[in-house]
Amino acid sequence: HAKITKPSRFLYVKIHEPKKYGGNTGSCENLVEYLENENHDKEIGEGTMFFTTKGHDVSDLHVKHRVDSNHSKLCKDEAKFYMLTINPSAAELAHLSGSRAGTMEENLKTYTSLVMDEYAKQFDRELNGKPMEGKDLLWYAKIETERSYRPWDKAHIKTYAHNEGIKWKIKVKSSRLSTTDEKAVKGLKKEISNLEKKYIRNKEGTVILPHAKKDGVNYHMHVIVSRKDKTGRLKLSPLANSRGSKNVLNGKKVRIGFDRKAFVGNCETIFDKRFYYNRDLENS
Repeated sequence: HAKITKPSRFLYVKIHEPKKYGGNTGSCENLVEYLENENHDKEIGEGTMFFTTKGHDVSDLHVKHRVDSNHSKLCKDEAKFYMLTINPSAAELAHLSGSRAGTMEENLKTYTSLVMDEYAKQFDRELNGKPMEGKDLLWYAKIETERSYRPWDKAHIKTYAHNEGIKWKIKVKSSRLSTTDEKAVKGLKKEISNLEKKYIRNKEGTVILPHAKKDGVNYHMHVIVSRKDKTGRLKLSPLANSRGSKNVLNGKKVRIGFDRKAFVGNCETIFDKRFYYNRDLENS
């Protein structure tokens, strides 16, 4: 019998290392274009647009212009922006689809804004005498509905190698179907059928190969957030490790770094409280 992989049961919020999306010391153009991939095969007006705290239907050109214009006093080799992904599990998405709070898209946009509030909170900084909030950041997000297996995903490297080997063997045997006699063809078809049973598949039965589209409901969000806040006064890096201590900045004590563990844990709590989600401990 074919092997089956299990889907994630967890809400997964991640701040990505810049090398994963081509670096972040220059323009965000390549990242924005990557996030536009789902729109390439769609008709005008059918694609998904970027959104932010109070803005919806934001164009990719606007996102590139705003983020790339917010580099005041940053050196050439300094980070200019970061990327986050917010990945609800299948169970969480099913819960949102049945929520009375709004449509799936409305709920996901609301949750993304709450995540960015928590992101701002983790810096423990103030603007104009008030604790910084998500609305003080320059960020844009996009909801994506499709997901594919990434060629560089370490969790699937061995599976890819196994399935690519099976795929190659099937291709070789299939190429001989038109050049052999009827009896041999019957034997080849049986061999091909046996090989297909050896594929490693996901729970829906799809063969796991690089770039193959994943089955099921795959809503998730990508967020591009500028290194500088909207005013251009603060430099904010979520990759600066929190050391549990404080420094004096502009006459006030501020926490050093960003606590990524607390950020991710709090994002889960925010989801549960906002959408009345009863999370089992094993799915936490």
